Amino acid sequence: MFQLIMGSLVLLYTAGLVIYYIPKTFSSLYVCLLCGLTGVLSIVAGGGSWIVQLIQINAQLMIAGCSLFHLHREKLFTARKAKVAMTQQRTVVAQKMKAAQKYVAAKKRTQSLAAMERCA
Repeated sequence: MFQLIMGSLVLLYTAGLVIYYIPKTFSSLYVCLLCGLTGVLSIVAGGGSWIVQLIQINAQLMIAGCSLFHLHREKLFTARKAKVAMTQQRTVVAQKMKAAQKYVAAKKRTQSLAAMERCA
């Protein structure tokens, strides 16, 4: 009976992870699949002595923790990567603006010199 409850909880936990984190890489999807598979196996073949059940529960908890860690790390890495890309984009835009300002200043300088030559 306890294995049915534990297997159902692991399946719900895996579904929550997939919905919240939305795995983007194959390894993340694979870890979620393993976590869900342990839940299904716990429901289907959850019997035996208390030692076997204890080992099975520990394996489920370890895989659930690893999947949470892996998905959270992937989410942080993606956010950090987007932040770096945004910073680089801002730097490029700032450099282009600076170059455009220099170009405009040089153009004004040449126009004022040409006007001074006409007046002289």
